[in-house]
Amino acid sequence: MMFRTAVQAIEDHPRVNINPGNPDKVLYSPTFDSAGHMELKEVGKESLYDFIQSHKESCDINVILARFSAGDTTALAKRQMFYADLTDFPTTYADVVNTMHGAEDYFTGLPVEVRAKFGHDFNRFLAALDNPQTLVDLGIVSSQSPVSPEQLPTEPSAPVQKPPEAQATSPAESEVK
Repeated sequence: MMFRTAVQAIEDHPRVNINPGNPDKVLYSPTFDSAGHMELKEVGKESLYDFIQSHKESCDINVILARFSAGDTTALAKRQMFYADLTDFPTTYADVVNTMHGAEDYFTGLPVEVRAKFGHDFNRFLAALDNPQTLVDLGIVSSQSPVSPEQLPTEPSAPVQKPPEAQATSPAESEVK
């Protein structure tokens, strides 16, 4: 009886070639037919390698540490910080769709003159709602509201600095030290 060597075992089995994949990623966009059914339509191709390499700098540890040492504390954060009161936000996709339909119904219920200000375009109307003055002009918020649009901050305010003489420790603070 003869034992097979590793070389013989490799020679006895046919090589299996595995497809490494396509270097281009196909991009799709939804299209809707007259019945409202969505179909995906090919709109282009993107090099997968170039897409991966576009994130190269954001993953480079030297760049990340340079940002942090320059004072960017978000450079080491896992997620971008976001603070908001979301208690009235929709919780399901159906709620979001219903909210958008309600907003579109509100827009179509506005007088023609008001809709004309937005070119009869619901998306332009939504974009304009970011301006507090638009809310006042439409009567959604009264100018007598507790916080008028003029009182809304346009830029983040700088922290209040104490004058140099007020920064000296008070007697109560010196007792603690």
